[in-house]
Amino acid sequence: MSFVRRYEKCATMSRTLLCCALLFSSPLVSCSGGGGSSGVPAGPLLEWPRLRRNDSNTGGANGQVARNAGAASLLFDFSEVGVNPTISTPTIGANGALYVGTDDGLISLDLDAVEDMEGNLQRLRWTLEDCRLDMSEDDPLGVPPVTAPRIGPIRSSISVNANGRDLVFGSDPTPDNPMGHVFRFRESTTMDEEPQCIFAFPTGSSAAPLILQSSRDLDLLSTIFGTTQGTMIALAESGLRRWSFPGDGTFEGNLSSSPALLADLTIAFATPEGLVFNLDRAGQLRFSTPIGEPFGDVDLLPSPAVGPRNDLFLTNAAGEVVAILANGSRPWTFTPEAPIRGSLIVAPLVSDGGGILGQSVVYAVDIEGTLYGIGTDDGELIRFCSDVDQACVPSTCDNEAPCDEVMRCSATQECTGDGDCPDGETCGAAQLCSATQACTADEDCPTGETCGGTQRCSLSQEMTCDDDTPCPLGETCGQFFCSDDSTEACGPDTCTIGDSDDESACTREARIPLDSTGPAAVITSPALSADSFVVAATLDGKVCARRLDGSRPTGTCQTSEGTDTGTACTPDDCEADGPCCSVVDAEGPCTEVGFCSGDSARACTIDTCADTEQCVSRWDTGCIALGDDVGTTTLSSPIIDLSDNIFVTTEKGLAIVQ
Repeated sequence: MSFVRRYEKCATMSRTLLCCALLFSSPLVSCSGGGGSSGVPAGPLLEWPRLRRNDSNTGGANGQVARNAGAASLLFDFSEVGVNPTISTPTIGANGALYVGTDDGLISLDLDAVEDMEGNLQRLRWTLEDCRLDMSEDDPLGVPPVTAPRIGPIRSSISVNANGRDLVFGSDPTPDNPMGHVFRFRESTTMDEEPQCIFAFPTGSSAAPLILQSSRDLDLLSTIFGTTQGTMIALAESGLRRWSFPGDGTFEGNLSSSPALLADLTIAFATPEGLVFNLDRAGQLRFSTPIGEPFGDVDLLPSPAVGPRNDLFLTNAAGEVVAILANGSRPWTFTPEAPIRGSLIVAPLVSDGGGILGQSVVYAVDIEGTLYGIGTDDGELIRFCSDVDQACVPSTCDNEAPCDEVMRCSATQECTGDGDCPDGETCGAAQLCSATQACTADEDCPTGETCGGTQRCSLSQEMTCDDDTPCPLGETCGQFFCSDDSTEACGPDTCTIGDSDDESACTREARIPLDSTGPAAVITSPALSADSFVVAATLDGKVCARRLDGSRPTGTCQTSEGTDTGTACTPDDCEADGPCCSVVDAEGPCTEVGFCSGDSARACTIDTCADTEQCVSRWDTGCIALGDDVGTTTLSSPIIDLSDNIFVTTEKGLAIVQ
């Protein structure tokens, strides 16, 4: 099956490439592919260090959720430390350290916790309620004296620097602290002590800060954030102000848009007036572009996402998706069926073969839980073939059906009927000429031979293949043909509509409900896994995961004792007309390549779980309910870690879906 797949899979990238991704914000970065020294430290692997995962705000994760079985639990109950959750989206720094804001400070949890002597997992690393500055004379930063301020409440997501040690976040104003603060803390070298407070800048912020760092040692150089008083501010590493924008006034309200860093090292953010501003790193205006009516009294402004061509994508007050080119012009606006309130995801459109299929995709979820896939070039919905889950860029649909046969190694001639074969040979089920004996079971074959998936007796087991490489000497990987054009060879899902660019068969648009049972209210921002699942949290305590083709996570194989074997399961792909059956047993399970029992022409896949295992997944409707023990109201946007776990804050605490 051909499908849109995430282009960047950092979980499988080399440490050098990861270094490049983490240091994207610095113009001095150089990364070496091997040999010699680039002068850039690799740094720790940060799984989700910022609100939208990276400086470009694209919302794409490195983890995959295809195997996520949908088991929800409360990772940490905030009542254990006497605090309440906020809308702060959790972030993950170095060594499995997770950070989340609360109504009374900052909490850090350990994702890799071990059992104590009583067998209980101790997740809590520390809690911070105030900033105690070290005012010793040998303080190298020269931080001005500040009374130890209270930290909470925190609605801002915590931003973690590339070194894994610097934590920057804002607190909201309170009656006792009418200005609020922006804090920088530094973790200890071993990360086993409470972090040190470096500065407390006297202005509140509910926007996730953008951190710019040194390419030499990954140290923090500056912090850029929007304030609750309506200004965009840049601070030096010591906490001293570098610049403010606008310099002679403020915007109309809370500047809660998290700034994005573009490829040209400029900064973009949205304002309450319905404008998008682009500044250089010195805080000088490059352009401003209206995107619609003023946002009014909204809790959080959208954060722009940067596309592959240095273009911007974000929602306006009407809930539409707006595209902005690098010169500030607006090429298109997409109007969904219902308004979109969260921020957007931007990712290249990639085939299962790894090739980029033209334009990238904007992923968006509206307030009724409908998922959209919008082309970045034209603002139109990506379309799929009407009868198969195959993207059309350009049209890759076959008029009738995709080429979905299993390819087999063979030295025999390809065919579509017996007339294509030499005298004495017939065309088998795999569309290969053969003089060997046809069969439906091993009993039909001579002694020593078995009946393979091509329904031919053979001395050796047939080998599946994608190309000639895995085939024995003298054999090639047989090819098949599009169902409406017997002269055109094809691999899986590569059939085209003749030789024209006609996309008439591409009728199904990338617009599907997250929850098959009905509308699902979504006002937070979704995340995208490395295997192209869009993950969103609903107001009624659900977490949903869908691909643009409508597929859901498959789950994992588990033993009868409930032990997860770690093997991804692939249930048969037959529809309601019948299960996947082998070519031998029309009623049994699919033990090898077979056909759907209700449709003998439709091939099915193999269930990869062993006889003693079962495929476990709770994603039958596309969503799983967290439950009363975990929380019936989700507050934050979801994030995904490298172990394929999903995290979201609820009214009870921090939830995990695994």
